[in-house]
Amino acid sequence: MTIVIDSDKRAKQWRLNVSLFNNPEVVQEIREHLKNYLNQNDNGEVSTSTLLEAAKVVLRGKITAISSKLKKEQEKKQLHLERDIKNFGQEHKRANVENT
Repeated sequence: MTIVIDSDKRAKQWRLNVSLFNNPEVVQEIREHLKNYLNQNDNGEVSTSTLLEAAKVVLRGKITAISSKLKKEQEKKQLHLERDIKNFGQEHKRANVENT
């Protein structure tokens, strides 16, 4: 039995997309999520450092979910616009053929 480990693959390091904070709705959603997390988990039984480390993980998950949702919405909007451009181009060609 042999085990092959692909050493070329490196773990991607997560980086915060700071442009999300330009959107007030996103800021408010993150703020509310953090408040809910702290209300549910800050009961005095857990050390502050553990609470904060877990909060970072929770916020990372929330921010990832928000980023994914916004990206899907943007891709859907772009696809719709590209389809409209294609349709307008076809209509324009038909109008030119009819006029000649």
